[in-house]
Amino acid sequence: MTQESVLQNNHQKISKKDRNVPSRKEREKQTRQHEILSSAKKLFLEKGYHRTTLEEIAQHAEFGKGTIYNYFSSKEELFFGILNSLAEEAHKIAESSINISGNVHDKFTSYAMGLISYAEVNSDIFQLIIQEMHNLNSSENDAKLRGLRKRYTNVIRLLAELITDEIKKKNVRKLDPLKLAKLFDSMVQFFCVNHFGPHKIDKVDNIDDEVALMVSVFFNGISEPKAKG
Repeated sequence: MTQESVLQNNHQKISKKDRNVPSRKEREKQTRQHEILSSAKKLFLEKGYHRTTLEEIAQHAEFGKGTIYNYFSSKEELFFGILNSLAEEAHKIAESSINISGNVHDKFTSYAMGLISYAEVNSDIFQLIIQEMHNLNSSENDAKLRGLRKRYTNVIRLLAELITDEIKKKNVRKLDPLKLAKLFDSMVQFFCVNHFGPHKIDKVDNIDDEVALMVSVFFNGISEPKAKG
């Protein structure tokens, strides 16, 4: 490769990198959106979703109400903004989990621990979401709900890819990887709802042990292995 080709290739890489870096205007927009969502989340938790007004959110974020409308058209859209940020974080947890070193058990353990820890830290907002979700199921919100389901599906696909690899290695039976991934995720979500939801029914003694049991049952079942011979 000639020096000119090397310089051109490096220039193309730099240009591509620059295109991925947000502009100052975009960074300022993201910062404002984050500040507005943080204020909305805080007030929703303190006063409740229905008792909080856009005027109060604007005042808390130290913006004019008109500024709020530049980013969110309604209080409901603000609520979906919070839901989207939580879904994005769940996707990051899944991505980081599948990229750790170790076997599939380690990766599923990392995913479960990450999601449970996140649910514990954000238990208040999750309780609020559980209480309000039934009010958001309307035809007007179909597009937003589809967007959330798509994010969830993307997380499930990441887990399904790991299961597919295990099927190819003949470590897992030939079952639908997506259904298996949903099954495991449902176990984790059920654990979170029971321990951190609005109607907690169990006390967490040792999350490590609980997750280890979950992963073991998922991959090995509950039957005693039959002796050969």
